[in-house]
Amino acid sequence: MKQWRDRVVQGRWSRPAFAAVAVAGAAIAFSPSAAWQVVTQVGQFLAAYPVTVVLLVAAVAALVDQGRRIGRRKPVAGRWPWLLSDRGIFVVVGLMACVGAAVMGIMLVLAHTVDGVERTKLQLDAIKYGLGVIAAAGGVAALLLSVRRQRHTEEDAEEQRMTDIYTAAVEQLGHAEAPVRLGGMYALERLAQANPSQRQTVVNVLCAYLRMPFVPGDAGDSPQEFQVRLTAQWILIEHLTRPEQVSTAAEADALSPNAKEPFWPNIDLDLTGAFLNEFKANNCHVRRAYFRHATFSGSSGFRGATFGEDAWFYGASFDGFADFGGAAFGGVAVFDGISFGGFASFGMVSFEGIAGFEQVTFSRAALFDGATIAGDISFSEAAFGGGHPFEGPWSVGTPGLVRRRSMVT
Repeated sequence: MKQWRDRVVQGRWSRPAFAAVAVAGAAIAFSPSAAWQVVTQVGQFLAAYPVTVVLLVAAVAALVDQGRRIGRRKPVAGRWPWLLSDRGIFVVVGLMACVGAAVMGIMLVLAHTVDGVERTKLQLDAIKYGLGVIAAAGGVAALLLSVRRQRHTEEDAEEQRMTDIYTAAVEQLGHAEAPVRLGGMYALERLAQANPSQRQTVVNVLCAYLRMPFVPGDAGDSPQEFQVRLTAQWILIEHLTRPEQVSTAAEADALSPNAKEPFWPNIDLDLTGAFLNEFKANNCHVRRAYFRHATFSGSSGFRGATFGEDAWFYGASFDGFADFGGAAFGGVAVFDGISFGGFASFGMVSFEGIAGFEQVTFSRAALFDGATIAGDISFSEAAFGGGHPFEGPWSVGTPGLVRRRSMVT
């Protein structure tokens, strides 16, 4: 109400309202009979087609309301359409009732301009048309509530269907046969692609599967299980790879989930302690990543990857080539305690926060050419088996942005 009052005070609605009242008053004063005929015809039309009139008025009101809101707020998933919301039903019914009452009032006033039997007839018509429109307002309210109830039932059924699919797929992941487990993974992928709200949950399930103990070559870990795990990796990488036109973490975070787009934005990845084989997450984007004590077998790639917030690789091990070239870390980047068994490339990497390489073992050469660092970086107790990667004062990137702590060469 305060907003409406402010608009009237500021003159946004007062001038059109006063103009409409003035025109109506002048028409009644100039020709009462003609005005009576117009009002009568309007009343008859409203009484004959109340639902059509109300739906048209509601549609116009909804378009005007939404037009004012475009660009000022993001759509909220799961909200009722305006016409089916409590506010929409109240506005439509109230508007219709007000129109009926106004028509009845005007017709009663004009009825006093005539005498005798004609006055009585006109008064009865006024009451009939006015109450008819008001009664129709109740019918419209019942209709809208029924439609909303039906939509609510359909949404509940859809949620139950998704729950059943999710439950069945998770049960398949525990099956003894590898093809059944593969089917469960693909079912979860389809569920997440069609329902963006379920994507983080599905990613959590796939990550939990990869975190389960696995040792290649053991009697209990068959080659089929190895293929199942590669499929889980492929699904994650496939949907975390940024679109070609998106190059930064900010652009990726700004994308809205879309069932038609394969990229899943705003995802957290927790692969703590996971065994990952040939894990190539090049050009991927995640919000937060946890690879603590993970084992990376073979060549691993995070080239061009973007991390919106913190990335934890604490205690991980890489037995092959580790490529972080061009990666961008938006938060804290923790590589403490990592063992790099092969060549490690951090060329052109960007650290926006603190970067830790304490107690890291570089068994072979490490490349940091062109790296930029906006916060502190530490190589305390780091060992470089392939030679010192820095020359002279070890400032990486823009001079003055890196503050030396301690490093063992």
